[in-house]
Formats: sequence, C-alpha cells, structure tokens
Amino acid sequence: MTVFGAVSILNILDMESKSAEGVLTTIAGSMTGQGGYNMNFNPGEPLVILSPEHAAIMAQQGMSKDDVRAALHEKASLPLSTFAAEQVTAMLNKWHRPVVDGMVHVSAKPADIQLFVAGGMGPHSVFAPTFSSKTVTREISDK
Repeated sequence: MTVFGAVSILNILDMESKSAEGVLTTIAGSMTGQGGYNMNFNPGEPLVILSPEHAAIMAQQGMSKDDVRAALHEKASLPLSTFAAEQVTAMLNKWHRPVVDGMVHVSAKPADIQLFVAGGMGPHSVFAPTFSSKTVTREISDK
C-alpha cells in the first residue's frame, strides 16, 4: 500500500497526442500552475497517475519510468522571473526552494515524482500535488 499527502487532483485530458513528447508536454503544463503547492512552496513528491492509454504510448516509444520522471521534471518547470517578487522572496528564504539555472521545477529531483499507472480506457491522466509530505509504501500481508 502506498500513502501520500495529496491536496487535490487534476484530471489531464490529452486525446490528441500520439507521442510521448506530446503527452508529457500536456501533463507537465498541467503540473506547473502558479499558486500550486509543488510550484510555490516545498516541492514534496508530486504524484502523476498515467492512464493505461498514455502509459502505453510511452512504453511503445521505449520510455522507462525513470525516463518519464526525468522528462516531467525537466518540462514541469517555470522561469523564476514568472513569479512575483514577494513569491520569489518566500520561495528562496522561507521555503528554501531549489532553483536551478533560473528555473523552478515541480520537484527537487526527478526521482521525487511519484508515478503510477491506473484507471480505465481513455486519455485521462491525473496530477495530484502534494505538500511537503513523503510517500510511504508498505507491504500488506494477510498473515
């Protein structure tokens, strides 16, 4: 069982993209909303649930989970200059937000993006922002 501290969920619909690049660009764009926990505050461990349809596109193009995490980490970012001055001050001084080459990423590192495949048919993936919490996974046994 995996438990995480999601603050909300966002349905991501992409029925047009047939490439991993297209799907990942759509998902990453949905992850970078200003004012979101993972963008403005502590990056935590954002959760992405890929639909089987979106996951199949990535698998058909030879992408591993780590490849998907790396692509999302790179694409789900905004220039620091897009944030208001008071936000930047809080991000850097209060939240100690990592900024790399002038970019604010949705996660501190690619491995922090929690990635699952779930759901039914259709091109709907999900983004669940988290707030400072760490994901915990434990095996459940009937013994």
